[in-house]
Amino acid sequence: MKNLIYPFFVHLTLISVFLVLFIFFSFIFKSLRVFLLKIVKKFGLIFIFLISFLATVGSLSFSDILKWTPCKLCWYQRIFMYPQILIVFIGLLIKDKKVFFYHFWLSLIGFLIALFHYLIQMNIIRGIDCNLVSSSATCIKINFYYGFISIPFMAMISFLLIIIISIFNIYESKKIKN
Repeated sequence: MKNLIYPFFVHLTLISVFLVLFIFFSFIFKSLRVFLLKIVKKFGLIFIFLISFLATVGSLSFSDILKWTPCKLCWYQRIFMYPQILIVFIGLLIKDKKVFFYHFWLSLIGFLIALFHYLIQMNIIRGIDCNLVSSSATCIKINFYYGFISIPFMAMISFLLIIIISIFNIYESKKIKN
């Protein structure tokens, strides 16, 4: 099962990395940027739903199917990802664009935790364990794919995509008001 689940989410993350790079590259070309803004404005909530849903399914698959015990930092990242499914679902039901504000802040905090976790994994921050508070599992030993993709990296990219989508929509709503 590990040979199916983990590679699936690794490759989904790799596609997401290319998407993030494409989004940043699009800022060079105004027509491409305008096109992306239109798409994100129209489908932003659906994109956030898909990202948060897949991130949640991935993390639950790792712990419940693959039996990898999440470390403390993994749990903190889950705390900031899991509610986003409910928030975006309510936003879709009532067609409320204000939910992007909540997604932005939840994702920013989750991103910072995931970045910190990833820097620990990459041994850039030394002398700190994943668990920080008490002993539980550690994900430091989980293999990296392609030399850089790990569970905290997957979370980081998911949060980053939600941040980008939220910023685009917050920017668009402020532009409309002015």
